Formats: sequence, structure tokens, C-alpha cells
Amino acid sequence: MNEVIPPYFALIFTSKLKENSKEYDQMAEKMYSLAKLQEGFFRF
Repeated sequence: MNEVIPPYFALIFTSKLKENSKEYDQMAEKMYSLAKLQEGFFRF
């Protein structure tokens, strides 16, 4: 595991779905994949 050096930042994202959406799931996976590429990404 990589050492995490302060300062720490958090991004919190919430949403309300009206129904299950295949497109939402696909976009959520894409967002997670991109987030993991960012320097300092720690975990989800």
C-alpha cells in the first residue's frame, strides 16, 4: 500500500436514481476508472 501524505481531501458525490439505469452504471464505472488514475487516489 502506498503511503498517504497529508493534506487529505475528500470528494463526496451523491445522487438519487428514479430507476435502475444501465447508462448510469456505465458512467459510474468510467468515473471510478478515471479517479483511480489521479495522483493521490487512495481508495473508494
